[in-house]
Amino acid sequence: MGTPGSAGSSPDVLDEIAIQPWHRPILDLLATGPQQYVDIKAFLMGLTEPEPPRGEGQVNRALRQMRELDLIKKDGPGKQAPWVLTTTGQQAKQDRDYFDHLWALRGNVDEGAASADTNAQPAARRAHDQSIRRQIADHLRGLNPSVAHPARRYDYWLGGKDNFAADRASGDALEKLYPGVRVGVRANRDLLRRVVRYLVEQGVRQFLDIGTGLPTAGNVHHVAQAAAPESRVVYVDNDPLVANHARALLTSTPQGKTAYIDADLRKPAKILAHPVLRETLDLTEPVALLLFGVLHFIDGEGSGQPLVDELIEALAPGSFMAVTHVTDDFSPAHVVAEHERMRREGKSDFWMRDRDEIAALFENLQLVEPGVVPTTRWRPEPDSPDPELYEVNAWAAVGRKTYRKAEKILTLLIKNPWYEHILRALADAPLRYADLRPTITVQAGSAPGEGQLNTMLRKLTDLGLIEKEGPPGRSWSCTTVGHAARLDRESYRRLSRYGAAPEPDIGTKADDASPIRADPREADVPQIGLAAIERLSADDFTARLAAIQPWVAHPARRYNFWLGGKDNFAADRESAAEFERLEPDIRKGVVENRDVLRRMVHYLAAERGVRQFLDIGAGLPTEDNVHEVAQAVAPDSRVVYVDNDLLVANHARALLTSSQQGRTAYLHADLHEPASILRSAQLLETLDLNQPVGLILVAVLHFIDGPGAAQPLVQELMDALAPGSFLAVTHATGDFLTPEVAAEVERMRREGRSDFWLRDKDEVVALFDGLEVVEPGIVPNSQWRPRPHTPDLPLRVVGAWAGLGHKR
Repeated sequence: MGTPGSAGSSPDVLDEIAIQPWHRPILDLLATGPQQYVDIKAFLMGLTEPEPPRGEGQVNRALRQMRELDLIKKDGPGKQAPWVLTTTGQQAKQDRDYFDHLWALRGNVDEGAASADTNAQPAARRAHDQSIRRQIADHLRGLNPSVAHPARRYDYWLGGKDNFAADRASGDALEKLYPGVRVGVRANRDLLRRVVRYLVEQGVRQFLDIGTGLPTAGNVHHVAQAAAPESRVVYVDNDPLVANHARALLTSTPQGKTAYIDADLRKPAKILAHPVLRETLDLTEPVALLLFGVLHFIDGEGSGQPLVDELIEALAPGSFMAVTHVTDDFSPAHVVAEHERMRREGKSDFWMRDRDEIAALFENLQLVEPGVVPTTRWRPEPDSPDPELYEVNAWAAVGRKTYRKAEKILTLLIKNPWYEHILRALADAPLRYADLRPTITVQAGSAPGEGQLNTMLRKLTDLGLIEKEGPPGRSWSCTTVGHAARLDRESYRRLSRYGAAPEPDIGTKADDASPIRADPREADVPQIGLAAIERLSADDFTARLAAIQPWVAHPARRYNFWLGGKDNFAADRESAAEFERLEPDIRKGVVENRDVLRRMVHYLAAERGVRQFLDIGAGLPTEDNVHEVAQAVAPDSRVVYVDNDLLVANHARALLTSSQQGRTAYLHADLHEPASILRSAQLLETLDLNQPVGLILVAVLHFIDGPGAAQPLVQELMDALAPGSFLAVTHATGDFLTPEVAAEVERMRREGRSDFWLRDKDEVVALFDGLEVVEPGIVPNSQWRPRPHTPDLPLRVVGAWAGLGHKR
């Protein structure tokens, strides 16, 4: 997937062979040995396709043209000397044979182009043949056979036949400078197999191979599916030559899948957004990103890093990246200098990088042992050869993703409060450098030294959190990413305040690992017994981050954002924005969902005498929670909140307030397991299941995936409740969406960007089987016993069905 390398023979030669009707047959004939003129003429006159020459004049013209192109020559003096192929002719014959192979692989010639109609008039047949030859010539020019190509040259070094003269010439020139190059490319191919086997052993079942190259023995899907047949592989290349061969890459086991994308490593966003990738790989699950022998075609110091970062950022934790990259670290100075000259002159397309540059690609990953090593020394098989390093000339490494960039930034702000203070200082308006330390001193009572501040400003700039504004050096400002990071830090402070120990005391250094001091606002954080009271070790801190997962959009936090809350992270806000692009007024629908909950609870408490409530899928606390509405009507009401979300558990204190006569409890459990909820000691201590209970399933069942999956859960819960109990449901639906919006929501769900399983009215009605549905029946949220001030929203904004059922 690199830029072309050194030039080969003139493209006019192959172009002429493609266009002229008898050049190719003459090449084929002379490839069998020297031929007399009379034999050549007889051979051409006997052709049926292409149309034979109409006389000696055309035969002589073809021979003269080929002689001028240095394709053929007389083998000796005199008219009787036979005709033979020149060296150029032999190369052209080989190249044309290879091109014919590619043309056959192309597989998209229409039936009329396959062969001429032998019954057609001669003029029509000649026009048809000429058209086909023009198609062939155009396709040949698209392959640019006169310019060396990395994939074809690699094939040549591996001993393959998928290459042109220019590729062989370029390969020979580089091999003259690097005599061990064939050893190196074989080592690279062997390593690919070892790495894929290792990744399968680590449980990886998805692979993204960018810079695939030409198929050969032991492609990624062959190796992966041999060990794990369900493996799924996406190959990516921007080379039409590889596209021609893609059919060989698209074989698969029945359990797995392979796909090919025509895209460029230089445009990661296009790769990641490609529908073929999204249909084949699940980016919410670990993926192995394979960049074998491709990054060295990305020219420029540091130019590979942002491409790698963008790709890795999109992959789930637990993903891996494997890289091999050529280097001059093992070459003598004169070889390094000669290669640099070749690169400047366009005779080499390699951009060499040293070990430190390769290691930098893995800065945000956990390196797998043995780290960054020559390709032959990465977990070699027993008794495998160990060639000289100047023959290998390549580094290899594999890294595992443990943190996303958002988590890395959040970790930085948590561990070193000075970084947060800098962002807070710049939150409202840009500041000149001279004003930064005084502003931080006002905030924190002190400020970092000038040297420390400069180091941290560089770090924040590298992370894209701050930037210089106006004329050079005038002032610093916070970027959009920086504002989001600051809000994430504040959200983390709130979300981790309860149910975990305070953040660790920290030292006196300004580096990332040993920050300055703990934030005083987080000392002596009150506990509610959901976790042990203890100082956080590094593992505890990692565990807390893993539990909160600030880098993954979360339904409760997204809901909180739509309600105007602050308990959310950038990932939640970005996810919310995706839905708002489809329905700009979605927040109004969320507010209405919250209001129908209040109306249902008030109705049950005030008009139906219900004094017990089981609220499953409670979500983050907000105004007018169930116990607040119920106890305002009947102070003796008792409420059990259920959620399987640690974020909600961290906020449980806000749910555990109660009137003196009533009671509230919080149960950490999953709607998917009704029996564990019903058997819970906390529930049985709080509610009397022999008396009516109001079961609240508001905006939760649409997170239960699958047709019919919600109904048995609801049935099991209602079966355990006493007669006189009620079921209250709201459920997101696609019934009010346009077909275009509904299709987009479904596409988002398949791609892992939406967690809603939309159900239609009939499916929601089925949830109330065996119950008496309370008037006004199953209706849009806004139409369920509206209050005078309930807004009359468009149904596409409401987006949900609501209903209340009574168990007799």
